[in-house]
Amino acid sequence: MTLLASVVNENKRKKANKRHWPNVYTRIHRSGQVSYVVDLGLVNDKRERHSFKTKGQAETFAEQKQTQRRNEGLAGLALSSDIRNDAAKAAAILSPHGISLLDAANYYTKHVLAYKNAPKLSDIVDKLIADAEKNERRVRTVDELKSRLNSFAEDFPGRQLHDISIEEIEDWLDEEDWAPRTKINYVTKISQLYNYALLKKWVDANITDGITRPNTEDKEAG
Repeated sequence: MTLLASVVNENKRKKANKRHWPNVYTRIHRSGQVSYVVDLGLVNDKRERHSFKTKGQAETFAEQKQTQRRNEGLAGLALSSDIRNDAAKAAAILSPHGISLLDAANYYTKHVLAYKNAPKLSDIVDKLIADAEKNERRVRTVDELKSRLNSFAEDFPGRQLHDISIEEIEDWLDEEDWAPRTKINYVTKISQLYNYALLKKWVDANITDGITRPNTEDKEAG
C-alpha cells in the first residue's frame, strides 16, 4: 500500500469514528509531503490549527491541550456559587461594551490596586509641604500650600488621592462662594499636589487637567 493510500484510509477511519477534541488529521501537500494537523476549533472567533511534521508531535500537542482544557474546567468548578453569580452579573454589565471580565480585572489592577498602598491625601500634602520647606521655597509659597491644600485634605478625611474623582473636586470648588481668581488658585495648588503624587507614582494621572478654570477680568491698576 502506498503512503498516499495509507493516509487516505486513515482519514476515512477517523471520519467514521466519533471525533474527540482536538481533531487531529493528516494533510497531503502538493509537494507530496505529509503533515499532521491539530485543529483546536474556534478560538476568539478564529479557527486555530497547528501543523507538525510527525504524528507523535501532533498527538503530544493534542494531549497537552486536552489536559489544559480539563484543568481549566476543574478550576471553574472549584469556584463558589457566589463568585460564579458575580461573574455572570459582571459579564452582563460589560458584554454590551465589548469588554471581558479579564479586561475589567486588568484595568482595576492597573488603575486601583497599583495605588492601594499609596499614602493618604493628608500625608501627601504633608510630604509636599515638607519638601517645599526643605528646598527653601519662598515663605509665601509654603504658606499658600499649607492654607489651600490643608483645607482640601480636611474635607476628604482618610481618602487616597487616586480615589478622588474629578466630579468630587469640582463639587468641592462649587460649594464655596469663592471668587473666580480664588478658585483658580485652589485648582493650581491641587494640580501641583497631583503632579507631585504622579512623580512619586501615587496616582496614574493629574485629573485636574480636566477642570475648566473660571474666567477672570483683570482690572487696570488705578
